[in-house]
Amino acid sequence: MKLLKSIALVALTSVAMGSTAFANSFNANELSQIIEQARELKAQGKLSVVLFDLDDTLVSTQERSLRILKEFASQAEIQNAFPDSLKLFSLKETDINYELALTFRKIGIENAELLKAASAFWAQRFFTSTYCSKDKALSGSADYLHQLIEAGAKVVYLTGRDAPGMELGTRANLVRNHFPHHPSQALLMMKPDKSIDDLVFKTQAFSQVAEMGEVIGVFENEPANLNAMTKAFPKAKAVFVDTIHSPKPDRPVEGTIWIKNYQSKPTNQRQMCSGIF
Repeated sequence: MKLLKSIALVALTSVAMGSTAFANSFNANELSQIIEQARELKAQGKLSVVLFDLDDTLVSTQERSLRILKEFASQAEIQNAFPDSLKLFSLKETDINYELALTFRKIGIENAELLKAASAFWAQRFFTSTYCSKDKALSGSADYLHQLIEAGAKVVYLTGRDAPGMELGTRANLVRNHFPHHPSQALLMMKPDKSIDDLVFKTQAFSQVAEMGEVIGVFENEPANLNAMTKAFPKAKAVFVDTIHSPKPDRPVEGTIWIKNYQSKPTNQRQMCSGIF
């Protein structure tokens, strides 16, 4: 089966951006270098490409999970059956771990039945358009994306989200967060089937991304995915977005830039990692 048939390419809607302005310059040196490189390639008549994951790279799934857990805890039947569910109202966005069991343990909930009920409630909602459509952007992300576009780069959103279940919400959220979404500026690549492994899907997409132009930057919160991008595009600057990630033992390769968000000071050394490093 040809690659085009195995990957869902979703052309972004051409809804007008409106009058939202992104006037502040992005001053973090390493990330500014990607903008400058895009500008230089544009002057040479060449197209540059910058590759971004979405979840916990440009938007916060911690905030999405927090919404879901507080909705779960607000149910009268849950409060009656599990009085300790009221502890969930004390959760903050930064308390959310990749694994719900660790999140619960952090606030002193050790009730296995409550965890089971919450996990089922969460799983039915987390991977849906309804909930991802309201995701909050990481600080400075929209500003940075638009400066890349203005410099002449093409933005590619390469996400492990599946098109059947999350396309509508993803499109709506790009508009909501003022991310580039016009087809002339950005491309959204989503899995055609939820069952496909994220890393397998993304690796299969690399050859198609390479045909779009010179890949000058790759951004991910999952070390294994980022390392695969670095291998595929060795000349690109690799940026690890240190939010949350799976408990897989991979860590970013040497020389990777680390950021917490798009307004934090980048570093080539480990600062504070919320994962398992």
